[in-house]
Amino acid sequence: MTLRACIVSCCLLGCSSSLPPLDVDHTTPRVASPAASPGNGQVVIDVADAPDARVDEIVARGKLEAPYWIRYGATRDLTLTKTQCMHVPCAFDAPYGKLDLDVSAGGEHQPFRLTVDETPTYARVRLPDHERPALGILGWTLAGVSLGVMGGGTAMALSDDHLVVPGAVTIGTAALVGIVGVILGVTHPFTFRPGTVAAWSVPR
Repeated sequence: MTLRACIVSCCLLGCSSSLPPLDVDHTTPRVASPAASPGNGQVVIDVADAPDARVDEIVARGKLEAPYWIRYGATRDLTLTKTQCMHVPCAFDAPYGKLDLDVSAGGEHQPFRLTVDETPTYARVRLPDHERPALGILGWTLAGVSLGVMGGGTAMALSDDHLVVPGAVTIGTAALVGIVGVILGVTHPFTFRPGTVAAWSVPR
């Protein structure tokens, strides 16, 4: 197997991994709030390890299409939101029925849906977690650069008989650097852990 094929295979198999979601406890958030107004239910949101999280209500979803005179216009999703909280835990009123929310902090988002009724509804959220180790980024960068250097060494060796040895040295050095990069990338993979939402109701 060539180094190029090895790097591609390792990128596909070893440079990222998915971790199982963590459990979320059902500890009822302590937040002072008045009773909900008629026709509305009380919603209380808390986020594990992210007190600066923001809670947005998803009011509507749609699609935004490019004007008809643009031949190859793109269509993009459009989401209208209403901010309910700028920090957690927090409480707010919402009409009875389905309620779509999006909790965000640090660039991570966790959308979910609640059912609001006469009893207070509680939700505790754990946001998704992306981890990109610096050594893993360095490793795959070195592996990618080594491919270009090896290509340059090959061209050097083929261009002139006097450059065969320098070209071979360049190829060998780049190959070693590429192998080190692959090892760093595989041993320091990018990881992703999905978010978790626990929701429950507690009668007053």
